[in-house]
Amino acid sequence: MQNKKNPGKRRRLAGETTEFLLISLAVAVFTCFFLRYTSASIAETYLAEIGVELTPVRERVLEIWLGSICAVASGAVFLVLFLFMLGQRMAYLLKIIRGVDSLKENRMDARIPVEGNDELTELAERINRLAASEQELAGQEKRLAKERESWVRALSHDIRTPLTSLISYTQLMAAKQELDQTEMGSYIQLVEAKSEQIRELTDRLLGRGTRVEYDGNYEEKVPMKPAPTN
Repeated sequence: MQNKKNPGKRRRLAGETTEFLLISLAVAVFTCFFLRYTSASIAETYLAEIGVELTPVRERVLEIWLGSICAVASGAVFLVLFLFMLGQRMAYLLKIIRGVDSLKENRMDARIPVEGNDELTELAERINRLAASEQELAGQEKRLAKERESWVRALSHDIRTPLTSLISYTQLMAAKQELDQTEMGSYIQLVEAKSEQIRELTDRLLGRGTRVEYDGNYEEKVPMKPAPTN
């Protein structure tokens, strides 16, 4: 059961253990006195009914015998009650350990139940917060990987377009037997434009942004529109 008390007022596990000890001791003492007087009353009533009178020595022996039985019974009550209450917290510790194993198997897709209000509770809450952070980080990495893959595909498509044009221009230049000076300059200008466009796209693909080095100086390059084909 989740405890919604103020996390700033955590109970100490050592204090809880001491509390379990005192409660068990109080119950054991009450049990001892209750059994002692109850057994003494029953013994006196039984002896009176059967008409047996005990000598002082036998009465003392009976008192010691009844007291010993009551003390053993009270000790057993103390031990069982204390171990039961302490076992509840130890069982919760084992639950936390199993929860950690479950987090490993399910890749942080699990949560440890929050119980009590002590150091074990705080440990469970911190493990849950850590698991939630790891799960969120893994989700962000997955989303970034998908976005990066989509971005690379888009840039690869953008690179293919000017590259295809560049190949077409070079093939056209190779196919023509004679080129005058004007045609040659036009084709060279188109090839340079497409080459520059490819360089800018590859720089973006490699994570260099749109700022590239040109003639030893850095200048901002504006992406060029594809040159019209003839």
